[in-house]
Amino acid sequence: MSLVSIIIPCYRQARYLGQAICSALAQTYPHVEVIVVDDGSPDEAAEVASRYVGVRLIRQANRGVAAARNVGLLASGGEYVIFLDADDRLLENAVEVGVETLTAHPNCAFVCGHCRIITADGAMVAFPPEKRIEGDHYLALLRHDYIRSLATVIYRRWVFDEVGLFDESLRGSEDTDLYFRITRRFPAYCHGQVMAVYRWHEGNATRDFGMMLQCTVSVHRQQWPYVRGRKNYEQAYREGLRHLQALYGEPLVAHIRDSLRRGEWQAAARGASLLARYYPERLFRRGYGRRVLKELGRRSLSYLFGAHRAKTFPSKGPF
Repeated sequence: MSLVSIIIPCYRQARYLGQAICSALAQTYPHVEVIVVDDGSPDEAAEVASRYVGVRLIRQANRGVAAARNVGLLASGGEYVIFLDADDRLLENAVEVGVETLTAHPNCAFVCGHCRIITADGAMVAFPPEKRIEGDHYLALLRHDYIRSLATVIYRRWVFDEVGLFDESLRGSEDTDLYFRITRRFPAYCHGQVMAVYRWHEGNATRDFGMMLQCTVSVHRQQWPYVRGRKNYEQAYREGLRHLQALYGEPLVAHIRDSLRRGEWQAAARGASLLARYYPERLFRRGYGRRVLKELGRRSLSYLFGAHRAKTFPSKGPF
């Protein structure tokens, strides 16, 4: 029976870590190893992991989630690999379903399923059902990152020898970057069964809209050399780019407006800079960019002269 390695990176998620570990240990598939990587977490992550017999704990200085996953992978010995975030959970048959599906599809580098979404306190979130992807997974990923949770994916170990590890230079979308590198070269399969529970809370990296806009668009733009000259891939690329820009760019626009209302002009300037680079058509739509720059100028002058922004330089824009 093949060994499956379940790797759990943890940073500031100790309050959920126990649930993640329990879900990994409770699998109906018996031959698993569980590795927790404490990525320099300032909370009691190491203490929580140490309570569980058979769980291997690796501690390191904070290097980011991509590096933590890589460290866990290199320390593991499984033929198959699952990455489980510390604030998520696996369903008890997730490994069994994954191994059976990989066995039935020996040419696939990974197989994936679906997830349920819950709030921080465990309440279910109503969300549109996920679609089961068939055919060309690279083409599907160009249109939309259909994998909501990394925990729904089980990989063959050899694929990392072929395409490399997670890109540690990325602060976000490192999983999508990996999916792109794999599906450009190897087939994948989506079985459509629910594998994991994904937790939405204030600590999710996806709540940092500026960072996510930068990372997702950057990773997506890296695909252009591989799709150029292939009409259906170019179309999917453009659809996916527009989707990502709207998904993270529109909340960033709202953040810029809120920052300007609160007088946080440096945060607004950073947001406007990200829009200019990764969603330029939105920044300059209907003169929005000019209004932002005008408002930033007012705020900057107010700051430099030590005046009260609301009285000395009143805003005349839409903010």
